Amino acid sequence: MSTILSTREMPKLNPLLVDGLLKAFPDGVIALDLETTGLSPLIDKIIEVSAVKITQGEDHIQVDYFDELINPEIPIPEKTISIHGITDDMVKGKPFIQEIFPKFLEWIGELPLIAHNAKFDLGFLMYESHESKLKTKDNTIYCSCQYARVVLPKQSCRLKDLTNKLGIKLVNHHRALDDAMASLEVFGHGILYQSKNDQGPALKKGLLFSLAEFDKPISMAIPEHLELLEQNVMDQNILMIQYQGGSHKGKLRPIRPISLLPMPLGSILYAHCLLSDLYKFFALRKVKKVVLITEKQKKTIEERLKTLKKQPN
Repeated sequence: MSTILSTREMPKLNPLLVDGLLKAFPDGVIALDLETTGLSPLIDKIIEVSAVKITQGEDHIQVDYFDELINPEIPIPEKTISIHGITDDMVKGKPFIQEIFPKFLEWIGELPLIAHNAKFDLGFLMYESHESKLKTKDNTIYCSCQYARVVLPKQSCRLKDLTNKLGIKLVNHHRALDDAMASLEVFGHGILYQSKNDQGPALKKGLLFSLAEFDKPISMAIPEHLELLEQNVMDQNILMIQYQGGSHKGKLRPIRPISLLPMPLGSILYAHCLLSDLYKFFALRKVKKVVLITEKQKKTIEERLKTLKKQPN
């Protein structure tokens, strides 16, 4: 299956970037992006799946697209509509994920996959694979955000900031096909930069994992004692967690939960740690307790964050 919206033309890929990408990935490569009802695969639903595939034919470069809106069977929250602009009316009557997902897996085959902040996109895909009982191939997963952070000159690695800096055209930011195209070009710029400065691309700097690592039997259910996470992650309400690990081992720490993600070694919590003012990943198996925050604790945290922001870097 290969589709593209007839209502808009996709920008042409930079030939230099395509050449670099195909030297790094001789069999071809796919960049993908998803739009969803929220950030947590264990809670939210996919509403758009898009990807761009480049492969080398005998005498030409083949570019194919996959671009589908999906009916999530639940209302799309207003706060996410304000980001991507996809409304309930737009997905009404569209196919369900159960119809699209097997076709998408067939379309990507065993090619390497690139996504920006790939843990989020692949978390959704692997959760759907788990729910649909469909086996994925042994695709390797690369993150254009991680790759850019390591190989490109120091700068913001948000997709919009990178495209502005690198001169990449990104018209419909937060629509899946446009973002997939942008992440592919960002990765291509990283490869070119590496080739010029390191005698060849060090792709391992952008490598996250392979889908085969998800073959191990893991539970994607949220443990009963962590239900408060599920209840509060959508609104990113501040909670206190007791975590077995890190510098605050065993002590309650305040966090703002952002996402719950399935990963090869078990599900993880992505959250803003309000003790350090850093965004961190926490293994769910190491979260021993979750409690609501008191008003007094909240005030103390706000004062601490103000102090941290005043400190010189």
